[in-house]
Amino acid sequence: MGNVSKEGASLAVLKTILKLSEMCVESKRKRARLEHR
Repeated sequence: MGNVSKEGASLAVLKTILKLSEMCVESKRKRARLEHR
């Protein structure tokens, strides 16, 4: 059970990191568009 819980926690962390990275990319794209304008 310990190993499974550790794997679940790692997956959750990876998912959160991916979400944060996606939000950062979107914000950068929005800023780039505003700068181009």
